[in-house]
Amino acid sequence: VQSSAGAGRVGVFMETTDLEVAPGSSTMATVVILNQGPVVDHFKVSVLGVPADWVPGAPPPIRLMPGTQQDVMLTIQPMRSPESKAGSHPVTVQVASQDLPDQVSSVQATVKVGSYSQFRSEMHPQKVRAGDMAQVDVYNEGNSQETVTVSCQDRGNEVAFQPPEAKLSVPPGEVAAAGFYAAPHERRWFGGSVGYNFTARVASAGGETQRHEGEVVSRAMFPVWLLPLLLLMCLCL
Repeated sequence: VQSSAGAGRVGVFMETTDLEVAPGSSTMATVVILNQGPVVDHFKVSVLGVPADWVPGAPPPIRLMPGTQQDVMLTIQPMRSPESKAGSHPVTVQVASQDLPDQVSSVQATVKVGSYSQFRSEMHPQKVRAGDMAQVDVYNEGNSQETVTVSCQDRGNEVAFQPPEAKLSVPPGEVAAAGFYAAPHERRWFGGSVGYNFTARVASAGGETQRHEGEVVSRAMFPVWLLPLLLLMCLCL
């Protein structure tokens, strides 16, 4: 795709206006600047429409003799962060005369940023009482929508989880939470506290899995010391 523009003494030309780049990488764009005026002039190149840190090492003003041209190499380098959102970003390359600031020309281009997946998850609390709620937080550190499935399981299948599974759709740079309740299928009548180990599993649509170990603590309905007291009362009766 070729694009060019000229207004008075400023001429600008780009041979390729459709650019593709992966976050954390860079791509190069060639801009041709023409001095269409009758005198020596300096020209400033600006890239508009994307964050300034996407264009490291902006070129200094270009000095051109009348009727001459010069190639300027622009580096487009989106950071590997959620702010560098995947998709097409319209860009304007603007060239202005320093001698006559109202003499400006520009060309339109498109930078297509690729997507990458990256997330982080946490579970709290790791030790939860039966019937209380625990929560898994999922942080989307990628630059596109992330869909994950959160599920819990214990080795002996002695614990019921409600809900047994949850799906989260997390926008880039944001966090979503999945809450759940856990309790043993059968609660003991007498005794102390018993712990049941379980695993919370967070799986992305792309196949990445993160696991968190937790424990459900369940108390018997009646303390262990109550049983001999009841037996003693029965004997007395």
